[in-house]
Amino acid sequence: MKGIAKKLFCAVTAAIVALGCFCSCALKESQTKNDYPLTMEGENKGEYGYRVAYFVPERTSELFKGYEDYFEAEVIEAKNEGIVERYIIYSANGSAQTQREQMERAIEENYDIWVIYPCESGAITGVIDRALDAGIVCINISSEVKLSGVVSMYYDSYLTDRAVVTYTARVLESRGRVAVVDPLDADGGNRFKNYLNAFESYTGIETVLVSAGDEEDIKREFTKLYDEESESFTVDAILFAGMTKDELRIIERVSGGILPEFVGASEHIELLQYLNKLNLQDQTVSFAMTGTVLDLPALAIEAAIRMADGGVLRAEYRDEIVFAPAFIATDENIREYFMLLELEAEEMIRTNVLQDEINDLFEEK
Repeated sequence: MKGIAKKLFCAVTAAIVALGCFCSCALKESQTKNDYPLTMEGENKGEYGYRVAYFVPERTSELFKGYEDYFEAEVIEAKNEGIVERYIIYSANGSAQTQREQMERAIEENYDIWVIYPCESGAITGVIDRALDAGIVCINISSEVKLSGVVSMYYDSYLTDRAVVTYTARVLESRGRVAVVDPLDADGGNRFKNYLNAFESYTGIETVLVSAGDEEDIKREFTKLYDEESESFTVDAILFAGMTKDELRIIERVSGGILPEFVGASEHIELLQYLNKLNLQDQTVSFAMTGTVLDLPALAIEAAIRMADGGVLRAEYRDEIVFAPAFIATDENIREYFMLLELEAEEMIRTNVLQDEINDLFEEK
């Protein structure tokens, strides 16, 4: 992964990008986010860059809302630079048949680049074949569903998750109890399993499994883990993939502000800022922050534009491209990330897009 200097540079750039995105949305009307749009006609059709279509099963979960933020930040920047003419986001509302119909419409409307999170492969196989035959550049960002002839791009957080567990064990001096929380979403569930597997090598650490599908689950489960008589949690650490500040505040309300010794791991800047604020006051909490996996659609757009421009993927990446999120910040090195602590959450968009790694995927011209 890149060094501190690059991350700080990206963080500053993100503020400019965020402002540019806002202005673009306010001044230009050529992009649409309709789930099932009317055919778009106009005198400039096809003359001002690529048309980008983004296909997702749904848009309401935290995962897909995060994906959409990064997708839009990347595609609007490309639009402002004249690389992209327009973009559209198709939500299938969980229906593979609807997704197939949306793809057929995207072919009719001459969309050049598709970023796809498929509902499933069966219903869309034929239309994908037609898209490829038409020269449409397609990238699949699901690690679960494969599409024949389409390069898959996804994150494997295995190494990062093991690094988080190693750091947690070091903070706890390899003994104690850790509440490992299953947030019941696809990415968080995979990380949950990685945590459990990694803890198996620490015989002095007991893992306590916690299910947290929603806010009520979190409140109920952590109420069980809080001992009112001793005014402390019965666990020494909380390991919660993708934990948000709001979720941690729910846990705090259960205990009246008391937290275990360690809290992690999250990619949310608001949580990092909040934990650092606690440590600057009267509470000492060790924590870890990982790189986001939510920038995947932005990475896909970057790569797809390179491919549409004639770039050729290296042979080893033509079937799948696998990234690992960075293990970014802990309570030990947080001061090195002082600029991140000053940014508003919306300004963090694109701070973890791995532009140099995209360059490394392609053959030299």
